[in-house]
Amino acid sequence: MDEIFRTDFQFNNFLSLRDLSRDNIISLINTALRYRHVQLKLNSQKQKLISSPFSEHHSTTLIPPKRHLTNLLAGRSIALLFESPSTRTRSSLQLAIHELGGHALYLDAHQSQLSRNESLLDTIRTLERYCSSFFIRSTHHSKLTDLALANQSNNSSHCVPIINALSDAYHPCEALAAFVTLAALRGGVENFKNLKIGYLGDGSNVAASLALGCEKLGINLTLASPPKHGLCDEIQKELAGSRCIRFTQDPKEASHQADVLYTDTFVSIGKNVDAAQREKLKQEFKPYQVSAELASLAKKDYLFFHCLPAYRGEEVSADIIDGPRSAVFEICESRVYTYKALLSSIF
Repeated sequence: MDEIFRTDFQFNNFLSLRDLSRDNIISLINTALRYRHVQLKLNSQKQKLISSPFSEHHSTTLIPPKRHLTNLLAGRSIALLFESPSTRTRSSLQLAIHELGGHALYLDAHQSQLSRNESLLDTIRTLERYCSSFFIRSTHHSKLTDLALANQSNNSSHCVPIINALSDAYHPCEALAAFVTLAALRGGVENFKNLKIGYLGDGSNVAASLALGCEKLGINLTLASPPKHGLCDEIQKELAGSRCIRFTQDPKEASHQADVLYTDTFVSIGKNVDAAQREKLKQEFKPYQVSAELASLAKKDYLFFHCLPAYRGEEVSADIIDGPRSAVFEICESRVYTYKALLSSIF
């Protein structure tokens, strides 16, 4: 059974979607969909399908199987090293590792020697003697790039894969989970070229990863952000000649005939702002709130995506995120399948 879950490529470090080709991303999506299909069969057998606006696609409640789906990770420990808080990334990743027969070793910055200023590199070089790969959630992307370089140097006794579970610059696993959800709800990756995503709000790590992924997959993406809050200059220059990526300050343009409306919190993880600054940001971003008015410009069967946590009344109105077109919890479910696919590409 293990072989049906194998991707057709393997990678070492995965820090952003730049590290993967178009074919690599499609292979990951299709592998994740195979994991999803197996889970659906398990749930169907146990009659645990749940009511959902996307019931035609068999949205489910996850049921831990009585046995591991595969022995892919048998005898392996995977390190989860997190510098910032996590709900969905940690829980979905731990579940994915468990169901593949492995063990998740979780350490955060407050309950390890990192809290006493031990270097992240020393921590990694210790844990690489125990673990087969690292999922790292860092407040500074430069730490990940430094670790990846050190990991591949002659000074390191092992080359243990490093996967970005979130940094201030990119959130590639979240983008992959969104693409898996889109494929599941819109008939597969072959339909991506006909879709438009309208992203509204801050040029966050999620927006950056979404843009890099859409460029490789040929998905039309329009990103609408207030002045000085768009994607960083480096990525905008990188994507300046793209045929499918468009930047604008007009939220209505991004929403017009969109198949997906996507947003993120207006104040991303790691940004320290006081109450006055937060109120100022709320006013700057107010026109970019995904509301019924903007949603009315999208296609009638649009999907609403958000990486969570969400702040109702700020980046999205409650009637949208809690409404019938919201697929935010479908993305949460897709995280498990996405992590399984990533792990299948390492071992």
